[in-house]
Amino acid sequence: MNYTLYILKSLSTGNLYIGQTNNFARRLKQHEDDRSYSTKGRGPWSVMKTIQFDSRSEAMSLETKLNKMKNPARILAYLERHYK
Repeated sequence: MNYTLYILKSLSTGNLYIGQTNNFARRLKQHEDDRSYSTKGRGPWSVMKTIQFDSRSEAMSLETKLNKMKNPARILAYLERHYK
């Protein structure tokens, strides 16, 4: 099964949200409809980047690594270098 790591940017706050899912369209709709606790009230959202993986563990590993970086500029620079 394919998993998607995704990065969203809040158009209201400018903050990034990093997540992973096996159904990106459904998950994006949840974020946009304020049905996700972690992003509720911070939309609307813009999709910055999506990366496909063959396994959930690969997607979760990169998600964890990116979330530890904290700095949005550093996250985007890392992705630009490694996931064009």
